[in-house]
Amino acid sequence: MKSVLLVFALVMIIGCGSTSNIASYRPRGSNEAAWKVKVEQNNLTKKVEISVNDSVVCEGSVGVFNTDEDMKGDYRGHHVTANLSRTQSFMKEGYRCEVFIDGELVGKFDL
Repeated sequence: MKSVLLVFALVMIIGCGSTSNIASYRPRGSNEAAWKVKVEQNNLTKKVEISVNDSVVCEGSVGVFNTDEDMKGDYRGHHVTANLSRTQSFMKEGYRCEVFIDGELVGKFDL
């Protein structure tokens, strides 16, 4: 029993889950329901995935020697682009992801 609790505690400390942010977006001139744009980072692999209405549009990660990465994809004929950049604050490294649909800023997400 103690070993099961220890393993559970280690998993919680390591944080093998993911970090995500969600925003709503409606294309210009559209009357349809707003789209759910989700930016999610796998904490273990550091890979970032961008999805629109639960459809993965693009994914990428910042390499060891790079500070940013550009990602591109399409959703229902709309162009989705994102810039993923490494951020550094006191004793913490993170990422900022700026997502655009058809050139319009959807959001800036800190991961």
